[in-house]
Amino acid sequence: MKNFDSHRFRNLMRYELTANKRNIINTMLIMTLALTFVYVSTTIRTLHDNVNYNMNDLLWGLAMSTTSIYVLFATLGASRIFYNMRRKQDRINFLTLPATNVEKFMARYLYATVGYLLMYTASAVVADVLNCIMAYMLYSVDVGSVCLHGMEGLFDMSMLVMSELIRHENERVDIIQTIFLVVFMVLSCGSMYIFGGSFFRRNQWVLTTFSMTVVSIALTTASTMLLHVSNTEALSKSELLMLMMLADLLLPLLIVGLHYLAWKLFCRTQVITGEWTNL
Repeated sequence: MKNFDSHRFRNLMRYELTANKRNIINTMLIMTLALTFVYVSTTIRTLHDNVNYNMNDLLWGLAMSTTSIYVLFATLGASRIFYNMRRKQDRINFLTLPATNVEKFMARYLYATVGYLLMYTASAVVADVLNCIMAYMLYSVDVGSVCLHGMEGLFDMSMLVMSELIRHENERVDIIQTIFLVVFMVLSCGSMYIFGGSFFRRNQWVLTTFSMTVVSIALTTASTMLLHVSNTEALSKSELLMLMMLADLLLPLLIVGLHYLAWKLFCRTQVITGEWTNL
């Protein structure tokens, strides 16, 4: 049997959608309720308390809140990559499916990443529409779309970065390096939750967050001692550039390594595992 067959993978994805239909509906319901509460409560408070409110500030603030809430749900989704195997019978059903380990891992990976992004996007659109309806019903005001304003802001930010790259040729390398660093940091954070979801059997998000916090504190302390930087002493530009370059080199290795470890943990998953880990 081939490691990856497109027809078999499509059937597996259809099975995943059907088997997790209730979980998808519940997740989208929670996302929609959370976003609707944030949108409506913020809009009502702003319209009620501020006569001279700024509509752009309101929409931009809600767009930033949407991004912050997405980070929470994205990490939660990544940590629940193998939530479908939380019970013994669930593991038996999933591991005995007529598909290879590659197809099963990819199906769960897409569900935990792209699937949560699509669910969150749909929930944000529904919450946005409900917010517009509530604002018009209560105050007869067209507050505009949070989603559209956020997309416009993202486009403007992209154009600003492009213009900075064109205008400041001498700093072009530093700007690109900073962009890569931010992207790698976001991807590495998601990779840690993917690995945590593969390693821990229960309370994956809590245990992964706690482990990341402990490791971050240890690394920060170690790097501070290594560079001999006190609390009142600032890093020089050369030291900062050196750290950024080192991070740009190490973070991709960390991302690949965590995904590889998650894959190996899945491959050695047994029906009977430990109480807290999948070892």
